[in-house]
Amino acid sequence: MQTLILRLAIVLGCFCAVPAASGQEPDREYTFGVVPEQSPARIIRMWAPFISQLEKMSGLNIRLVTAPSVTEFHQHVAEGYYDFGYLSASAFAATEIATVYHAVARQATSLNGIVVVREDSPFRRIKDLNNTRILFPSEEAFSSSIIPRAELHAAGVRFEISYVDSHDSVYMAVARGLAEAGGGVERTFSSIPRDIRSQLRVMYRTHPYTSHPFAVSNRVDDEVGQKFTDALLEIAESPGGKILFNALGIGNIIEAKNSDWDDVREILEAEKVAEAAAANAEKETP
Repeated sequence: MQTLILRLAIVLGCFCAVPAASGQEPDREYTFGVVPEQSPARIIRMWAPFISQLEKMSGLNIRLVTAPSVTEFHQHVAEGYYDFGYLSASAFAATEIATVYHAVARQATSLNGIVVVREDSPFRRIKDLNNTRILFPSEEAFSSSIIPRAELHAAGVRFEISYVDSHDSVYMAVARGLAEAGGGVERTFSSIPRDIRSQLRVMYRTHPYTSHPFAVSNRVDDEVGQKFTDALLEIAESPGGKILFNALGIGNIIEAKNSDWDDVREILEAEKVAEAAAANAEKETP
């Protein structure tokens, strides 16, 4: 029944995940959740070759799933819906998530956010964005939303925030002139159609932080989790695997531990303080 539900979810485009079940079953299907930084259809297309290789190397039956939005994905992560996953750094860094998932690997290089504007935009510096409307994929998206917002706030920039469903939606809207700027990351920006990318310019790059984790649910049997981890790291070391990860814009993969995301936890706290200060300043403005 789980298999049927997941297959229908992918076909119909709802991409809902099913909670992990306890115990091992010979023909059990495990879910691998991917943070929806791009449209669900694009994610399924991009990640399918990797999942196929992961199944082959691990001997596990794995179904690729995502969610319609980052917000919904984060809710699924908090509830432990995915057996394995490529999670957002901010969702994983949340204190309560450490009791639900544990990290086994991550991208070797750090992540940074970007702010894009139209190619013909007059904006050149971060302070030029004062009193503008800026789009972000979601409130919880780490590299594309939380980091840029935090650094904009730290620079004293006041701006109106609007959220859309994905990085692709941000780039498309800014290209069409629906907002002055938008948040994203280099990986998704480089993968959008050339005719859209040519209309945009990266105006600002944030400081780097620890990248998204590959994680295993704490409810998954230890033996199964080890099979997944061994296969993941073996793929990362193989020539063909490097090609797969490069195609995903992830690059080299290294082993990881939960404390690797302490820098992310720090900026999450800093963003809370900055947002509170900005809200107070707004109230005090005549």
